[in-house]
Amino acid sequence: MIEFTQNLTTDFLNYVSQAESFYVVESSLVLFVAFLLDLFQRKTLFALKEKAKRTKTIWDDVVLGALPKPISIIIWISSFSYVADIIQRATQKMLFYELFDPAREIGIILCLFVFAIGLINKAEQNILIHSEVSDQTTIHALAKLGYLVVSIAGGLTLLQTLGLSISGLMAFGGMGGIAVGFAAQDLLSNFSAASFTEDSASISLIVFTMYALTGSILTTLRKS
Repeated sequence: MIEFTQNLTTDFLNYVSQAESFYVVESSLVLFVAFLLDLFQRKTLFALKEKAKRTKTIWDDVVLGALPKPISIIIWISSFSYVADIIQRATQKMLFYELFDPAREIGIILCLFVFAIGLINKAEQNILIHSEVSDQTTIHALAKLGYLVVSIAGGLTLLQTLGLSISGLMAFGGMGGIAVGFAAQDLLSNFSAASFTEDSASISLIVFTMYALTGSILTTLRKS
């Protein structure tokens, strides 16, 4: 058994020492280091997030909650791109390099998209916790608007990165944007009017309550 283990170890070391097969070990080491980096950043950000919960501001919780996924994407895309470069240099084949070369730009766009979506999501959750019940509908509406803007911007940027011309789409969208702008103007005016109406109703109720209270006090004084 010992002799078999020694022979197996010797054969493995001989295989690794060969130049044409060393890229396998190098690629495995790169992926292992990427795994350790990803684990380290998740543990670090989790510890910072727990400390941020004890602060008064909510924005540190929002940013730290949205960071882990984009950083993980950057780590793994960078590691796979480096592995593809190693394989290309070792095998003299451009297949892996051609596949992962555009993945770097797509990965950056994906990181920004995931970070923006996570930022909006965490902000919505944290603001809802500290907001009144009457403000929750407004917060949900603004969050959905943010999701829509980020999704459209990310999609157009991704299409441009893939080599698709978006000039015609932007021209068509500009004409549609005019109609949407007029509709949004009416929507914004109705939203503002509703807000002022709600505030006016609240003020009127307070004034009416104070007036009724004053009347009750005066009636009590007259009777006495």
